[in-house]
Amino acid sequence: MRTPSVQLASLLASTLNDLDHDDDLVHPTFREIVEHAAEPLSYLTESRDDPNPLTDLRVRYDESSRHMLHTNVLAMAERYPQLPQRIESIAEADSTLRSLQQMLKLRQGARYRWPDDTTDAYDHSHELTAMYLSVNAFGGWDDAEEIANTVLRSLAHGSRIQSSHTLGVSALVMALRGCAGYGRLFEESFLRGASSVEVFFYGLRWASIEAKRNSNLNGANEVLERTLRAYAEKPVPEDGDAETIKGMTNNFRALLAMRSNDFEGANSLAESAVEELEIGWAAETSLAQPEKSRYVWMAMINRAQLAWFAQEFSLAIERFEEALRFASEHDPRAVHSSSSLLAFSHLQQGAPQNALSYARKAVRLSQHEYDPQVAVQVRKLLLRCFMELDMKADAANLIAEGPYYWRNETTA
Repeated sequence: MRTPSVQLASLLASTLNDLDHDDDLVHPTFREIVEHAAEPLSYLTESRDDPNPLTDLRVRYDESSRHMLHTNVLAMAERYPQLPQRIESIAEADSTLRSLQQMLKLRQGARYRWPDDTTDAYDHSHELTAMYLSVNAFGGWDDAEEIANTVLRSLAHGSRIQSSHTLGVSALVMALRGCAGYGRLFEESFLRGASSVEVFFYGLRWASIEAKRNSNLNGANEVLERTLRAYAEKPVPEDGDAETIKGMTNNFRALLAMRSNDFEGANSLAESAVEELEIGWAAETSLAQPEKSRYVWMAMINRAQLAWFAQEFSLAIERFEEALRFASEHDPRAVHSSSSLLAFSHLQQGAPQNALSYARKAVRLSQHEYDPQVAVQVRKLLLRCFMELDMKADAANLIAEGPYYWRNETTA
């Protein structure tokens, strides 16, 4: 049974063969990937210095493999109108194939546009929808950035945008893309936030950008304090929400303390964060349970990393195992990350025999992971296990499996 990705690869390969008279139709790297979908590549052992290696699927400096897939499939669909229908017919679609099908349906209609006027009556909700589609489904950061800039220009021209979500998501996109003006958008999202929870989470994202992207710890702390003041001015949330917000605050403060080399303070804050988030997780709240589960898991991982930095390796592994158990039951999408961390921890301790099962699990669970760096790194962990355990045949088989992107399940 061929996986959806393999079926898609075969369909695109046959379509390209039918359209072979037009060499400029798709990007050469995309053509090469499709044409060699079933052939082995020893990419695990090759240099990663090339800014655009084959397995990264990067085109036009875009960070998303999906953007490359969609851009080239759109070009093919313009020349071969039956292609969307044939893609739609592939059964049991995975997440990438579903996003491709959704994109083709959307692009068959009118593409989203922006009116020239910026009157108060203008409804920006369709921009937010387009941005979510671009980033969450398509991975199209260029489109998302264009939308966010339009929102910022609307503010500059005096438009009163009421949606805190539109403002907050626009700010996040611009911050992640390194664009100026995201602070203004975050500030406006504070003013428009309908609830204390909305205000807090957009403020926390802003503080995280300052700390993680800009290494501006003082700025991050200032943003956090402003966020907490704005949060306090809103109606008091439900008890469960309040505990979750306390936990998220302490988890972030633990990050700031860790980056300031205050590991004792960071560990105390991380312990409090896990306890508070677990209370919020068990309570009735306005937040969705999967979202709360991810917050608990993140705090558990941070606490485990603090033990690792303190060179308490046995405690770190014990805490990573706790995070893995929690993820297995409540946050399945975090299982392969937890397994990877455990594999790495055991390898660093010189115990490849203990790392092997975790590395195998991480590779198996990430076989449909479309982030090139994640897919490559987890396989490198498994390859390292094989090499350190002198499992040469297994190492050779892993290398010979071919590019992860069109990987066949039968080789797992």
